[in-house]
Amino acid sequence: MESYKRALWLAAVVMLPLLLLSGIASADGDQEVRERVHVVLVVDNSESMADSDPRDLRISAARLFIDLAGVGDEIGIVTMSDAYHTERGLEMSVVDSAASKDIAKKATAQAQKRWIGGTFMGKALKHATDMLDLVPGAALPTPRLPGLAPQEVERKRFIVFLTDGKQEVEPRAALEEAIKGLQERADVRIFPIGLGGGADMNTLEEIANRVGGKTFKANNASELIRIYMQIFSMLRDDRYADFFQVPAGREVSLARIDPAQRIYNVSWVATWPEGQPVIKVLRSPNRMDLVEQERAKLRYRATDPRYDLFTVDSKALPLDGGWNIWVEGPITGTAVNVAAIVRSELRVRLFEPEALAPTDDYSPRYWPQNKRMLVQAGAGVLTEVGRLLLQAGTTGFPLLEEKRTLGMTPEVTMTSPKWEPLSLKDDGYGYDLESDDGYYTNVYQPTQNAGRYNLSVEVPARYNSSVHLTKEYTIRVAPLPTLQMTLSPSGKVEPDRPVTATLKIQPGTSPVAAESVEITTTVRRPDGFLDDLMLQRQPDGKTYLATYVPTIDGKYTFMARAHIQAVDQGKKIFYSDFSEEKLEVTRGLVVSVTALDAGDAGKLDRVKFLRTFRLASNSPKPETIKLEVRGLPGAVVLPNVLKMEPNSSTTVAFTVLSDAPDLPTDGKGSLVFTPLRPEVKVDTGGREFAFTYHLNTIWERLQGLVCFLFLGALLGVFFLLFIFIRSRGERKYG
Repeated sequence: MESYKRALWLAAVVMLPLLLLSGIASADGDQEVRERVHVVLVVDNSESMADSDPRDLRISAARLFIDLAGVGDEIGIVTMSDAYHTERGLEMSVVDSAASKDIAKKATAQAQKRWIGGTFMGKALKHATDMLDLVPGAALPTPRLPGLAPQEVERKRFIVFLTDGKQEVEPRAALEEAIKGLQERADVRIFPIGLGGGADMNTLEEIANRVGGKTFKANNASELIRIYMQIFSMLRDDRYADFFQVPAGREVSLARIDPAQRIYNVSWVATWPEGQPVIKVLRSPNRMDLVEQERAKLRYRATDPRYDLFTVDSKALPLDGGWNIWVEGPITGTAVNVAAIVRSELRVRLFEPEALAPTDDYSPRYWPQNKRMLVQAGAGVLTEVGRLLLQAGTTGFPLLEEKRTLGMTPEVTMTSPKWEPLSLKDDGYGYDLESDDGYYTNVYQPTQNAGRYNLSVEVPARYNSSVHLTKEYTIRVAPLPTLQMTLSPSGKVEPDRPVTATLKIQPGTSPVAAESVEITTTVRRPDGFLDDLMLQRQPDGKTYLATYVPTIDGKYTFMARAHIQAVDQGKKIFYSDFSEEKLEVTRGLVVSVTALDAGDAGKLDRVKFLRTFRLASNSPKPETIKLEVRGLPGAVVLPNVLKMEPNSSTTVAFTVLSDAPDLPTDGKGSLVFTPLRPEVKVDTGGREFAFTYHLNTIWERLQGLVCFLFLGALLGVFFLLFIFIRSRGERKYG
């Protein structure tokens, strides 16, 4: 990882001067080219569409897609039917002005009410591929540093592929060749849409899985406009879609835009599949009615028999605050659908479950079945270097492109199956290993069933009445190899006792086999600090061991994360797994004893011997401690019983007495503390409170007496000498 970071910073140093020049050259008046997208819309025009979409709602959806296009976006159109009428309706064209949008929308007219022939998917995809190859620089390899994975390229070319049928006439080989051609172009993603019950969803799923992308199912043509807006919001990290319903025929509150959302462009779209909706009033937060404004720079408006659209940029007027709308629908009082298609400086990132590459949100994400799902997400703001990288058509360096956003409270929701929302945290507690790093983490419940799970991430927080900045991700849950961790001993242990963590990759029930594994293990201590464990790989190549010694009382959490590369039906996949184990470290009910004096030896002359101790009890009940002397015959200790209050401490001086007549002259003894209740332990810190003693013999006592008499006589001589000298002095001067 460190070498990867160094390589990215080296790239920044080498490329920055060139990027600065390219950034200057790409300026487009007062409109900033933030990010370009290149999209081919493949519109099914086969005979079956006469039944699936008799009102040409797919044409309105394609036109709305064109109206939503931003500065620098390019769109091409392919109409799909039989071998003779599957053709290019519009070559790749920049559609960032009203005039260019009108030209592109007119190209969709050839598909209206002209239902011809069958469904030649292979030929349509071949046309789309050839058109995307004409995008400037698309045929060149995407610049990246040596050592980076091939998937780490900028996803900037897309195909929106709509069909209601099956490939029945065209040979399968044509479709297979088209899919392989798309697979060779790593920067192309496809969004197949199956319309109605006759669509071959299995084939569409296969195309999306092999090329990369996401499949959509429209039960009827009325759902197409919403799906096209959803796809539009997925083309770039800074685009989002939110949907509302408002009553027709009066002005109502629509939604709020919060400053923390950092929205710089919004398109309000009123849609009505049954007839023409008209936005009569669109009132901005500064109370300006945009419908009445004639100044073109304030907004862009586009109408269609099925929608009415207003696009406003923050350079024209402030977007933050409450918005009102009045929509006139075919029937007053009925609900009209209104969408907010916004662009924000915040770019959502889902780090766990992980994608194949850091910036590839459309690559498959996997998670093992029956395991708790670790979710880690965040949002970044494009840096100046990142903006220049995008303008130069070069990405894949997320450390250079984005700055993590702090102070958020992101929320994730499993939308299918439906789970309760989960708040992510960046506080350094629980599953979040480091506070204020911009990576927000939490753990969802176990994934019991295999299949597809749809996960929604909202930033910067969940707002009830505002536009929602959400991104949706598909997680494939399967019986994959999993990470298993066991602790020995487990449950409850005493401090300073070594604990062994054993980690293994257990095979799943599917044929997926793990090829390589990278495991990191961290222990969260009761005081909140983190300890990293050093894993030792065992000779079998599948087992990892680590030893940890807990030192303080409390609850410990062992957290292990594995990044696994596996093979699924000949295709490499990447996924993560997470495992945790709890350990409680406790000394039980303990009375700790500490010696406060430094002496462990002394004279014992059948009188007393003093020792001072400090005792502390963690018991919630009163405790009684008995004391006795060992190794010293006939000795007693006073006091020999000590009563302690709950959770208390005290300092006591103990006196050792012995008058045994047959004591050896020299010996050793020790003080022993014994709790009255067996469940209570005494902790002496591993020390034995021992002492040595020496009894004075008769000769030693006589020696002491002689020394005393000698010293007394010596003092008497000095005293008489002092009196003599003083008396002589008085006679001399008297």
